Amino acid sequence: MVEVIRKKGFSFIQLVIAVAVLASAMTSIFAMNVINSRRLRENIKYLSALITANEVLEQVSKPAFASEHADTDIVFSSSGQEDVFFNDDFLDKNDGKIKVTLEKNDENVVMIYLEMKYLNVNKGETTIILRKGVYREVY
Repeated sequence: MVEVIRKKGFSFIQLVIAVAVLASAMTSIFAMNVINSRRLRENIKYLSALITANEVLEQVSKPAFASEHADTDIVFSSSGQEDVFFNDDFLDKNDGKIKVTLEKNDENVVMIYLEMKYLNVNKGETTIILRKGVYREVY
């Protein structure tokens, strides 16, 4: 009598099917990781831009500065202009520009509009707009 020996294990076709199923499942997971890392870089860049814009807005919104420069436009592409000091690394790295407009609304109120443009991760231009009202310095 001939005895049949059964092999324990998987056939080659079963292994190929298993690898294909795992690969198709892992592809979507890897794609999500790539998309999330790109969003993270965009968010980090946006946060850095917002911090720089707020630094400039805080410097410009001092009552003495706002009173002296009422009804003017100021453009920043680096620091040290118009007695406003801020970290200009972000503007240098991302081809950024900040335009500050100071408008005298009332007798004692100066409205400050800040518009910041920079290149985002996709090399497209992103704009941040901030505004703030400041009481003028009264002598």
